[in-house]
Amino acid sequence: MLELDEPPIKVIDAALEDIESYKTTDLDRVMKDFSDGRKRLIERLEKLYPQDWHRRAVHPEYQNYNVQMAVEHLLLHEAHHLYSMEQLRAALDRWDQR
Repeated sequence: MLELDEPPIKVIDAALEDIESYKTTDLDRVMKDFSDGRKRLIERLEKLYPQDWHRRAVHPEYQNYNVQMAVEHLLLHEAHHLYSMEQLRAALDRWDQR
């Protein structure tokens, strides 16, 4: 979105992800890659000019999709995962107390 004028956004269907591949994943490597990736993203976002936040893309579900909206969606997506993990932890705690 920062390099191309109104690029198309591909919507990813999480239901199509390969769940089996996660069973053999090195979680330490995943956490390091995630952390490193977030650091790079933050560094890049901190360098944006005000007009960069309004650069648009073509999204199949949103008419006025821009960089700001993409970042907000990323944050909401990650918040949803954190909430799901908290729910799982609470369920495990309840199970352990039986």
